[in-house]
Amino acid sequence: QGSTYLSGKSVQTNRATSLGGWLTVVAFASLVSGYRLVVTLVDGWPAYTVGSWRNLTTATSDAYHPLWESYLLFSLVGNIFLLVGLGLISLLFVKRRSSLPRIYIVFMVTGLAISVLDIVLSLFIPAAAQATTKKEWIELAKYAVGVAIWTAYFLRSQRVRATFIERSSKLSATTPPPSAADPTTA
Repeated sequence: QGSTYLSGKSVQTNRATSLGGWLTVVAFASLVSGYRLVVTLVDGWPAYTVGSWRNLTTATSDAYHPLWESYLLFSLVGNIFLLVGLGLISLLFVKRRSSLPRIYIVFMVTGLAISVLDIVLSLFIPAAAQATTKKEWIELAKYAVGVAIWTAYFLRSQRVRATFIERSSKLSATTPPPSAADPTTA
């Protein structure tokens, strides 16, 4: 049983509102983002081979820069984090979990922060800075606008409030409320 908000009133319902409307765009965008992250990881993988890694991170190499190692690790960990996050969001989305809106907003803002840091870090490495074009900045701006729009949508949408209402039954069933007689909770 959940609560649906319509016209400023809370109405009890037995099931969530269907996944439709703008939420289909969110679902599709999440799939596309997952695909793009996998492509980014596959395309960037040659930089992580032993030969390339040594070439970029060994001080005696012509391609060496002291920030390459940190930059490559940050990019790899950031992209893997985002891919795992998309998996979690997909699971919460399909299960219509009430935690999805908050987690989705945090995920979007974190993804934006990772993207900003990735571009800024690349600017400190001359070879990477040369590869940074106006296109990356435009994509970053579009991403920032998208984050703002979807954050507002997830915070204000009646459909979001009516759809993502499922709470974890495992949590409430396995975690008893603290007892006044229990000395560990005092």
